Amino acid sequence: TLFAKEKPDVVLSETGLIKTFMAAEVCARRGIPLVIHTYAEVHDLTMSPNKLLAKTPGLVDEYWSRFLGKAAAVLAPSWYCAKAPAKYVAKDRVHMIYFGIDIAPYLDSTATRAEARAHFGLPTDGFYAIAVGAFSLRKGHDHLIKAAAILARQGKPLSVLLCGPGDQEKLKHLAEEEGVGEFVHFFTGLSEAELVMLYRAADVYCDASNTVRACLGMSLTEGMAAGLPAVSYDAGGMPEVVLNEDN
Repeated sequence: TLFAKEKPDVVLSETGLIKTFMAAEVCARRGIPLVIHTYAEVHDLTMSPNKLLAKTPGLVDEYWSRFLGKAAAVLAPSWYCAKAPAKYVAKDRVHMIYFGIDIAPYLDSTATRAEARAHFGLPTDGFYAIAVGAFSLRKGHDHLIKAAAILARQGKPLSVLLCGPGDQEKLKHLAEEEGVGEFVHFFTGLSEAELVMLYRAADVYCDASNTVRACLGMSLTEGMAAGLPAVSYDAGGMPEVVLNEDN
């Protein structure tokens, strides 16, 4: 009914849900070009719908071949993420487009490191590493805390700035357990202007994402735009951002 009423010239869809598969079928029947945006769900077998389909051999490939096969074009946020869709549709229909990142505010900030640290009430001396992302294990914040603990035992204290949504308690407990609670600072719900300021307070950006969902490197890109050197695992699309290389 919606398609009949609105008469769209093109439809942009995300992947992974039954409703998007239904929309793709309607597009196919009505001859409407469909553009599908993908993330890690095409290659991560723990993400829906793969976590159900993977139980039966062949169903994952069948699902994505049928679904992506209905698209006029498939968009991916990194070359790493583009590899999986290219298994199911012609490569010239898969396009890598970095999206959702307005780097201008990070490039234009004039706040000094001392000013930024004072803004957040942080000690002005010391070396600070920052990581931005949800407080979940796949983001690797726990790795950064453990790295800070190793450095502290070597007499090389590292202060850590962690910013993101989610439950901080496990990470706070880990920091205390590792003896670096005073060096790990948590932030959440910051505005973009505040986040820009937080980047300016740091000396280096560290992305410890370490799963097959490490696709985007959005925060990594923001940190680099703010003038920070970057450290990351060789995981997912991270090398594309750090080394400025594609595949």
